[in-house]
Amino acid sequence: MTLVVNSGPLISLARIGQLELLPALFDDIAIPQAVFEEVTRDPALPGADAIAQAEWLRVVNVTDRKAVERLSVSLDAGESEVLVLAKQIGGTAAIDERRGRSLAEAQGQPQTGPSESSCWRKGED
Repeated sequence: MTLVVNSGPLISLARIGQLELLPALFDDIAIPQAVFEEVTRDPALPGADAIAQAEWLRVVNVTDRKAVERLSVSLDAGESEVLVLAKQIGGTAAIDERRGRSLAEAQGQPQTGPSESSCWRKGED
């Protein structure tokens, strides 16, 4: 399964030194360019170097810029690109903000993220 990850989950895993959980649990991990830039722009950010050097992480350009623009009314650039990229490559979106998860659900996009009990669940909620 391909997982398309937003910055929140990456930063959270980096803070606890567990970025390597992603390739251990998922076959393919992709992030859109906006997320890559967000998490690596400042070397002082948790995990910035590890994420920039992760050989298991694919940085993929989003092709449907109009869809990103439409979502950007409600979401930040990274979240918008995660949802569009997940649809583009047939992946599952890993997004931690409720608004992004709600939009993914409304679009029928497979997603994973925190449940109401603050646990992470794999697959559709």
